[in-house]
Parts: sequence; C-alpha cells; structure tokens
Amino acid sequence: MKPSRFVIQVLAVSSLGFMTAAAPARAGLIGSTVVSQYYTFGGTYGSSTMFTAEGAAHSVYSPQFTVTVTNDQIIYQFNSSGSWSSSPTSLNSGGLFITSGNLLSFAAPPITAVKINSATNMTGFTLSNLTFNTGAIAVSWAGLGFNSSTKVVLDVTSVDEPPASALLVLGVGAVTFSRRPRWRRKLG
Repeated sequence: MKPSRFVIQVLAVSSLGFMTAAAPARAGLIGSTVVSQYYTFGGTYGSSTMFTAEGAAHSVYSPQFTVTVTNDQIIYQFNSSGSWSSSPTSLNSGGLFITSGNLLSFAAPPITAVKINSATNMTGFTLSNLTFNTGAIAVSWAGLGFNSSTKVVLDVTSVDEPPASALLVLGVGAVTFSRRPRWRRKLG
C-alpha cells in the first residue's frame, strides 16, 4: 500500500521539528565565538584573541582594558591611565573603520544595531567612534583618554534564530493549509 501524500508531509514536518529541536536557538551574543583584534599605526597590532562570549571579562589588550560580552552588551573596562595615540587609518573594510582601536568579530548571530549605553564615561566617545556590520563591531578611540574607571558600554541588537517550536508550528500550519479541501466547479 502506497502512503498518502498527507502521511509523507506529516512525516517530513515531524522530522524537521525533531532536527530543529536538537539544535537549541541562540539568544543574543552568549555562546558566540568572538575574535578580538587590535588595530593601530596603519594595521593590526599584536595577535588576535579568540574566546566564547559567556559574560566574563577577557583580557584582550592587556594591560589597557578587558572586554566582556554579555547577551546584549559589550563592556570595555579600562585598567590603567593614558590616551590613545593618533594613527593613520588602520582598518577601512566592509563598513568598518578604525584608526586606533579594537575589532570584535562574531561567528553568529547577525548584528543589526549597536548603540552607546549611558554608562559609557570615556570623554569624547561618540557614535563617530563606532562602526559595525552584521558580523563585527569596530571601536576607534584614537586621541581619547582613559583611566582605571573608564568604561565603554555598547548595547547590541542581534537577530535570534527562531526557536524549534515556532518552526514546528509553521510546518504543521503549512501541512494543514495544503490539506484544505479544494472545491471544483463542475462543468455541465
């Protein structure tokens, strides 16, 4: 006996639901792989640092600052005093611009907005010091000063993956819609 088209559709949607349930949806930046690279004097400076975003501070450009990546924020906490040197353009690619500063690249999820949080207290730091694209955030602070109480806090909006339950509901809805009665007008 040949299985009906309806049975095949239900099995296909069910297996899709089980496959998506096996991979939990990511909420914000937590769990994302982050690569930090410092740029100054016309190019990269030092080696990059890779870490997993889990809300803990990472020393990416020691001893000047640590960076913490939470679900929806990036927090630069400075550990010493000084000012960033003026520098020629060190990065100008993919919508990202840095003279002297830090680039954070994310494996996922796509970034849709970055704003400066009111907790930021670096004098002179404005939106002109910040560029981003869907996979990276560039902070440029050439000529700006800092001390051990200086913070730069960025609010990040990212696109979350849809939860498996939502995909399953959409699939069942599609099967239901495809099974609706089709009325034909009889020609006579």
